[in-house]
Amino acid sequence: VEGPAERILVPHFVRERDAYAYLKRSYITWLEIGGSHAHRLKNLIEHLGLSTLIITDIDAKDGTTNAAVVPKRGAGQRARNETVKTWIPKEESLDVLLDMKSEGKILIDRSGYAVRVAYQTPISMAFKSKDAAEALANTFEDALVYENPELFAKLDGHGLIAKFRDALTSSADLAELAAKAAEALKNGTKAEFALDILYSEEVDQLKVPAYIDEGLSWLAEQLKRKEDDVIGKVGAKA
Repeated sequence: VEGPAERILVPHFVRERDAYAYLKRSYITWLEIGGSHAHRLKNLIEHLGLSTLIITDIDAKDGTTNAAVVPKRGAGQRARNETVKTWIPKEESLDVLLDMKSEGKILIDRSGYAVRVAYQTPISMAFKSKDAAEALANTFEDALVYENPELFAKLDGHGLIAKFRDALTSSADLAELAAKAAEALKNGTKAEFALDILYSEEVDQLKVPAYIDEGLSWLAEQLKRKEDDVIGKVGAKA
């Protein structure tokens, strides 16, 4: 996982949600890599043959100046994330990454292990409008907000929680909300944000961001296949 918020909350999702019951009883190592640096572990993962899920951020940047920006379609934006640029799926265009199918985010080795990347995907969100629009998250934190706007609009807390709550209340439309969320994240303390959520009464009401849910479901299926393969070999020998 990319940062402290994911390291705190994603294992909690696995422990507490029935959808991930198989992962709860599996042997999994959670590793926080402190930024989009999973590609630095590529050789180790390949050498050990470890089935791996990489939960990371899309990290949009301006295609000309390389400055960090709020994700936007059709603007020639690119990903700053070295993992998606150089390893999986070896793509830099933000527009292409946003529309990429699940199979494009997976590498399967012929020896039996596989690696999948999970980054933010478009979220359909009706915000102060009758019609749903596409919200493009850049991080785990704003993805949580876009998936749970009603909850964060009422959630007690300070720091990032307060900034997100204020942004949801004061923004006139989704574009303004995205700009305010990005500004809040510049100086927000993400570990504090995650801990505040973890110890809140609302933590189990949170909808898990779709990109993480898809990744965890894939990991469970990957491990089930490996388990079935081992059991089948043992049964054949017996």
